Amino acid sequence: MSVLEDVALKLFGKDVFSKLRDEKWFVAREKPDRLLAVPRRPRVANVFVVVEAQSELLIRHEGADDFTEFEVAGRSVPGILNTKMQAVWRRTMLGIQYDYYEKRGKNLVGTIKGKIADEKYIAKLSSWVCYLAPRARSAAKKEVEVIEPHCTVCPSCLIFGYAAQEEAGMYNVKSRVEGDVYYGLCTSAKCVVQRTFNAVDDVTKTTIYGGGEERTGALYRLSLIEPGTVFVGKVALRDMTLAELLLALVALARISRVGGRQTHFGRIKVYVPAIVFSGFEKGSGYEVAQQLLSKGIEKASLEEALNTVTSYARSIASSEDIVLVSRDLADKLRSLELNKLYDIVEQAWLDVLVFKKSLDMFAYSSTGKKR
Repeated sequence: MSVLEDVALKLFGKDVFSKLRDEKWFVAREKPDRLLAVPRRPRVANVFVVVEAQSELLIRHEGADDFTEFEVAGRSVPGILNTKMQAVWRRTMLGIQYDYYEKRGKNLVGTIKGKIADEKYIAKLSSWVCYLAPRARSAAKKEVEVIEPHCTVCPSCLIFGYAAQEEAGMYNVKSRVEGDVYYGLCTSAKCVVQRTFNAVDDVTKTTIYGGGEERTGALYRLSLIEPGTVFVGKVALRDMTLAELLLALVALARISRVGGRQTHFGRIKVYVPAIVFSGFEKGSGYEVAQQLLSKGIEKASLEEALNTVTSYARSIASSEDIVLVSRDLADKLRSLELNKLYDIVEQAWLDVLVFKKSLDMFAYSSTGKKR
């Protein structure tokens, strides 16, 4: 049994992991093949996520309000858009990758040279860096908008997707992580409070502006979501290898803050109480929220949320699906030994490079362009 299989066995349990292995549920990418660019057997890990606020949250989206409301079962509740969660999820994964690269980057490059003969990949990985830096276009200078420099050769890029200009041309890689709104399991009236703050001058560090004695600093209010508020959502992880799935789950469990002004707000704890391994996407956080809020509950507890999610996950699964229910899965993911985490990252990196090479072969085979 490999290191990754041993990790999965301990995380998922013998019964679930044995079924996943016997069903050959995980995608296998041993060597580049243009046909690997097109999934031949759909695989979806429907991951149910519960988020507990452990400090006040400032969840701003587009618009004037400090939080976004949704109507569920006739009640107005706060919510977190998936764009917020996926952004911190991706940054968390990048942080894990940077930590691995600093310690084992040379090992990765050496392994790649032996398994994937592509000098462009090797050159990028020899001095690897990856981040998102949008640069707005200038109408006066007739510049076009540029988004750079996604590296295009790391797990974050090939799992969460990217759009980047490359020498041979350009194609977009769609995210294999698809999510919904994380619905608050309480009414806004019960879990949203207003706090009053004053605007302090950046120079004097007081509310005295302009060098005079008059206090000109403004008062302002923020609508904040209270600690103890619980949210529920669901994400679909598509066509993953074992290493990719483990890396995605570790990064998800290690998200520690979300929302605006994270210096002061945003501490959360993530739970992954259930996963339904299926051939297609099923279930939603909205239906879980409906079940709870339709009972007249104004503010659900963490225990109520976890119980409802696990019951719901079992109810939507067919006889062909494999259901994992675990109260402590996220805790196990957070406490994973560093060496085992590095092994997961390294194998995930190899897997996505095989995927990348396969995408290149598929995209450019009909154009005559070479990689």
